[in-house]
Amino acid sequence: MLTGQAHLEMISTEGRPVRERWEGEPDHDTFDRVGLCLHHHRTRHMSRGFVKEDDQEEAPFIPPRAALPEGTTNYVTPRGLAMLHAERGALEEERAAVVGSDHDRRHAKGELDGRLALLNERIVTARVVEPGVGPVRSVRFGATVTFQHLVGRLAGTLFTFTIVGVDEANVKEGRIAFSSPIARALIGRRKGGVAEVALGSEVLRLKVISIA
Repeated sequence: MLTGQAHLEMISTEGRPVRERWEGEPDHDTFDRVGLCLHHHRTRHMSRGFVKEDDQEEAPFIPPRAALPEGTTNYVTPRGLAMLHAERGALEEERAAVVGSDHDRRHAKGELDGRLALLNERIVTARVVEPGVGPVRSVRFGATVTFQHLVGRLAGTLFTFTIVGVDEANVKEGRIAFSSPIARALIGRRKGGVAEVALGSEVLRLKVISIA
């Protein structure tokens, strides 16, 4: 056990020397700090020495998929599920056709593997909602609804959207995700019903004109 007046130079987490000074017998807290800093110093320098050049390659960017709120069931239409399977087939073909240097192939396959992992998760969690039989009396998943804005700058304007899964949604093609604010407000409404949607400081009032 060290006693008397002593000091110990350590390496901080920022790489700067830190001097620890005490008089008498050092307490446990002092040894804890010394041990942690020495461990960090050894680990940091050892990790650099044992890392291969290939392991230092920049990780590929994996683009995220359309957001699905946590805890929300991944509802899809039959068309949406078919699109997911078609996407997987295309990615697998693209991966098989990767060419270039070893570095280029590793990077390209790493990105494709990441995209395939996210896609496969969507496929295995998909819950298909089949189209209903008979007339649609209220707005639901898979329905096509036409609604009219009653207030604001879009007052009097009509929009028609089909409510689909998050991966199938495409506003330009007239499909919105069931998790979107407008879809959530409209679901359950009947023809002639009015839904209110708060978007920031604006409150929209939407009247259901038709459902198919």
